Amino acid sequence: ERIELLWSVCRIPDYVQHTLSSHIRLVRTIFLQLIQEGTLNPVWISKELYKLDNLTGNIPRLMDNMAKIRTWNYIAHRPNWIENKEHWKSHLKRLEQTLSDTVHQRLTERFIDEMGHHHERSSPEGIYLEGESLWCTTMEIGVFSALSFVPNMRATQRFGYNTVRTLGRQYFGPLASELCSQILKEPKWSINPQFQIIARGIPIAQLDKGRTVREPNCSVLLMGLLTSRQRKQLEVNVQGWLQETVRNIFELYTGHDDVAREWRFEIRKQLGTLRLKRKQRIPKNVRRALGRSNIVCGRHYVYHKDVYKTRFQRIRFVLYALWNELDLLPELPENRTAFKASWPQGMGRALGYYNYAGWMIRADVADTLRWRSNSRLTQNEIASRLGLSLEQVEAVSNAMGLKVTQKVSQRRNNRRKES
Repeated sequence: ERIELLWSVCRIPDYVQHTLSSHIRLVRTIFLQLIQEGTLNPVWISKELYKLDNLTGNIPRLMDNMAKIRTWNYIAHRPNWIENKEHWKSHLKRLEQTLSDTVHQRLTERFIDEMGHHHERSSPEGIYLEGESLWCTTMEIGVFSALSFVPNMRATQRFGYNTVRTLGRQYFGPLASELCSQILKEPKWSINPQFQIIARGIPIAQLDKGRTVREPNCSVLLMGLLTSRQRKQLEVNVQGWLQETVRNIFELYTGHDDVAREWRFEIRKQLGTLRLKRKQRIPKNVRRALGRSNIVCGRHYVYHKDVYKTRFQRIRFVLYALWNELDLLPELPENRTAFKASWPQGMGRALGYYNYAGWMIRADVADTLRWRSNSRLTQNEIASRLGLSLEQVEAVSNAMGLKVTQKVSQRRNNRRKES
């Protein structure tokens, strides 16, 4: 087996083809890690790729880094060599794209110089800020975006890439550092519809599908105006927030009893709401064990009584959308118990929602209405629970098969007539 592994490792291509010794060191390190640990050390991989995330070199240096990334792409696609392969594949793809854009930029500058399309480069004059854009008297120089400075192509052709980048750092560097300090001091993280973790409206990290539904990949964005230390501080904070946010949901389903252990595991696997199979019945001893942890065994779903609270809803929807590779985060219910939404097929069922008369209704609310319909339940009470009009409630009640009495106003009128 070791000979077979050695042969596989020796087949790693050397796309740089400058110094054989560096490639031999890479192959040797990979082989030793695979026979000792079974997979490549993620910390070592991170350090190696960090060396390639350098945009300050000349064109040959950048081309060498791109060639090395091609080698790492080969490694990332080998079976059983790397854990969490999808994370590293997406990271390499973004890194390769960034280097490619930079090389294109430098080649464009060289081409313009050599072809003489512009005379001797001039210096920008009359520089001023307009919102998050940097201008001179003749054109826009670049914009401030996501703690980075994005140069204007025409400005780099006219004034040179280094000049434009220096101006961007000069005018926006202090602002980026100040925003970073504010975020670290009072972090208020959230996730936008593009699956980016943001703070103060600024994208900090990108979420992608991970190896399990509860472990999404989290890649920190470039943030080119920050120092490596500042980026690392943001990375640690955002990773910690994401892990704690996900953990808070599933801590609802912790318990020490053996009776309901399998059920708790299944509920966690289904993001907090487990839909029962047809005619599936939960044993009484399991119901009692789950009930002691505030886990409700409803008509069709098993769920914790707090799982539908707003602070848990967004991350549940995010995890589902990432795992099912949706392009955008669907509309969230927020604090609504019933609402109309165009969700992908199967999403409502998976997250504990019924569809009655075109309205998505939370399973806990639907169960409460069913239990109460055995006694006196009026349309007004249903409307209050669901936040719907009486006309809408009538359609929902019929779809749910609820036993509904007269409206409160009608009963009062009947009493007045009788008196």
